[in-house]
Amino acid sequence: MTECDKDSYSPKELASLYNFPNNVGEGQTIRILSLGAQFSQSDLPLFCEKFNIRPPTIKTVGEEPILPSSLQSYANYEANLDMQSFSCF
Repeated sequence: MTECDKDSYSPKELASLYNFPNNVGEGQTIRILSLGAQFSQSDLPLFCEKFNIRPPTIKTVGEEPILPSSLQSYANYEANLDMQSFSCF
């Protein structure tokens, strides 16, 4: 099976494919503006455990604006993806 035949890649595999240096974000603070989306506090530790990544410290600041219910689930998916992606750095 070639790399193109895979259905998905782990964070470490992606980092290797893109030649990311190791731990360049360690000790840094980032901010993610979610604009109404909410990430799952319970899913992030599961994601980190699955890929042997130390879970980041997360501090939520401010209140979330209200989105129409038709958009909420899509916005939440994106927020979860953002949190998972940035936890890998």
